[in-house]
Amino acid sequence: MISEGNIAKYVGHYLTSEKNCSVWVHKHSGKSSYNGIESEFLTHTITINGFYPDILAIDPLGYLYAIEVKDEGSIRAGIGQAIAYKKGSNYVFIAGPKSGFSSLKNDILSHGIGVIEVENGLCELSNPPFQTTPMYLKDVMREIEILRIRDKNVGRITSLDLNHPINFIAPILFFDDNYSSIHSIHDELIKWEMKHPLKNIRGAKLLNLIYEKDDKYHLTYDGINLKNILFKLYDDPIRKLNELKNYGALCNKDSNLSYIIRWYYLLNPDVKQFIDILNGLNNRTPLIFNIIDNTIRKAPNLLLNLMIKRKSKDMVLEIFRKYDESSAISIMSDPDFIEKHFLKILFFQFKRQLIHLGILKQSKVWSGSIQSVNFAEDYWMLND
Repeated sequence: MISEGNIAKYVGHYLTSEKNCSVWVHKHSGKSSYNGIESEFLTHTITINGFYPDILAIDPLGYLYAIEVKDEGSIRAGIGQAIAYKKGSNYVFIAGPKSGFSSLKNDILSHGIGVIEVENGLCELSNPPFQTTPMYLKDVMREIEILRIRDKNVGRITSLDLNHPINFIAPILFFDDNYSSIHSIHDELIKWEMKHPLKNIRGAKLLNLIYEKDDKYHLTYDGINLKNILFKLYDDPIRKLNELKNYGALCNKDSNLSYIIRWYYLLNPDVKQFIDILNGLNNRTPLIFNIIDNTIRKAPNLLLNLMIKRKSKDMVLEIFRKYDESSAISIMSDPDFIEKHFLKILFFQFKRQLIHLGILKQSKVWSGSIQSVNFAEDYWMLND
C-alpha cells in the first residue's frame, strides 16, 4: 500500500513539473513516511481553520491550492478537514490512491472538493469549483509571502525582542565595507553597551538590513541605503543613535529618523497585517480584547505566530477546530487565558517599538510580568 508521504511526494512533483506551481509540504513529525520530505520540497506550518494542509501550492496565476493527503483507508476521514480548508483556499483537493476513491469520488466532488487520484506514480485531477474570496485567504497568502521572502534563519516579528527599534539598525553602522566578520560586529555591539548582540543582529536580519553568508555578515541593498542616510543625517551617527535610544519616544525626539525606521518596519508582512487589524477596528480606543477579536476573525495565523506562546499553539488550534468563531473569541479574550498563553513581547517590547515609531499614540506601557498588565487599560490607538 502506498504511504501518505509517498503520495505527497508524487502530488508535489506533479504540481511543480506539470502545473508549474510553487509547493510547500507540511512536515509531519509524527509520520515516518514523511521523513526527508523537506529535502525535496519547502515546508510550511500554515493553518486553515485550525488544521495544517498537507500541501499548499500557488499556481502561475497566483491561485492557492490546499490539499489533504490520505492513504487508501482514510480518505473518508479527510473530507471534514478538506471542507475546513475551503475557508482559506481558492481550490481544495483530497489526494490519495486511485483505488481508494471508487465509492467516494462523487460524494467528495459534491462537497466542492477536488480529487487527485494517484496510481503508479501518476496523478489525475478532478477539479473543484473556484472560490473567489474565502474568508481566510488573505491570512494564508500573507503567510506564504513570508515563506517566500524570509531567510530560514530569521524569525517572525516576535524576534524583535528589545525595547527600542534603534537596537536593530545599529549593527549596520559598524561595517567598514559592505561585509564584515561576525566576531567583529559582535565585538563592536558589545562596546556599544549592547548586552545581547545576537538580538541586534536578528532584528537587523528581520528588517532586511543584513544577511549572513560564508561566515560573514553582509549589508543588503536596504542596509547600504540606510547606512548612507544615517551618515548624511549625523556627523557621528553611532553617538547620536546612542543618545536617542536613552531619551523618550523617538517620534518626539527625532521625527525624521522615526519615519525612516517606520518605513522598514512596514515592509514586514507581520507588521503590515497587524496595522491592518488595528485599522479594521471600529473602536478608535481599542483594547487588547478588540485586537484579539479582529485577529481571530481575519488573521488566525497572525494570532498563532505573533501573539501565542509556542507551547500553547496546539491548544489554540484545538479551540479553532472545536468551537465556532464567537466561542473561540470568548475563550481567548478571557484575561486569565491571555495571562497564561499570550506572549509577553506583545504587551511590552512590540508595543514600545510601535510607539517609538509613531505608529501608535503614546499610552500606558507595562513592565515586569504579564500579570502586571491591566487589560482594561491596555489601549492600542493608531496615530492619525
